[in-house]
Amino acid sequence: MPLYSDITGTSIGAIDMYEGGLRAAIDGQTYMIPLDYVESITQERDLALGKAQVKMVAYEVMGLKHEFRFIMSGVQLSGLKKACGKG
Repeated sequence: MPLYSDITGTSIGAIDMYEGGLRAAIDGQTYMIPLDYVESITQERDLALGKAQVKMVAYEVMGLKHEFRFIMSGVQLSGLKKACGKG
């Protein structure tokens, strides 16, 4: 799932799903996050072109808490929330 920093489509990374977790590559950093470690996924606002501004709070495998903000497709947001049990 591609992630963007703005509505024009400037890429900042991607989220790849796998069985039991996700790999978030954001701003040059890679985080391995088990699905149970996703605390929240919040749609902060709707944007043009079917995109949404998202805030995700999660703990990585090492136990460090991270707060991510990014823009993604509304359809992919729905799939992400469902996969993480947050929607």
